[in-house]
Amino acid sequence: MKLLVLGGAGYIGSVLCRHLRQMGDYVIVYDKFLYGSTKDRVDADKVIYGDICDTKKIKIAFDLADVIVNLAAISNDPASDLAPQLTWNINYKANENISKLARESGKRVIFASSCSVYGFSQNEIFTENSQLAPVTLYAVTKMFSEKLYQDKNLDSIILRFATVYGHSPKARFDLVVNTMIGTAYFDGQITVNGGNQWRPVVHGADVAQAIYLAIHA
Repeated sequence: MKLLVLGGAGYIGSVLCRHLRQMGDYVIVYDKFLYGSTKDRVDADKVIYGDICDTKKIKIAFDLADVIVNLAAISNDPASDLAPQLTWNINYKANENISKLARESGKRVIFASSCSVYGFSQNEIFTENSQLAPVTLYAVTKMFSEKLYQDKNLDSIILRFATVYGHSPKARFDLVVNTMIGTAYFDGQITVNGGNQWRPVVHGADVAQAIYLAIHA
């Protein structure tokens, strides 16, 4: 199957694309390489340098694939707060166009959302049926984008990921488990802020397998 992975050169995308190719799929990566990755670090059959907000170029890439996986996003709160308009354009406005293309083509789209759409609670255990109450711009854009992909005329699957951890060719150390590992390695100690809070985490390899299953279900 030919797969278009938007944001395929990022932290999750780098792990996902390798997994998809190992499973026998043809992988097309579409990425702006905002954080400095290069083509030789991307495990893909084809790489397209492009902006997720470029509607014409996205349409051309769309036509090359059977299924689309959208991982592209400004994907943490500090970066979102630093560039709110850019975050809104990438994390929401681009999804208006992508969902429209998916609806017109009938192609399946897998959208990477986040457990941050639930917000915070002192005592509630969240489920898929829990009320959404995002408190950050990043989370708000994910919630609004989910609504685009919930269109009954779309073949779409929305995955609300927990905080991801684990090794990736495009490493990140701003994620809680990776931060602990990094400080343990470089500083010889692990710092726990608070200690009473609970949050879900998931390994990147499990995320990749979840996306693979969603593609082929």
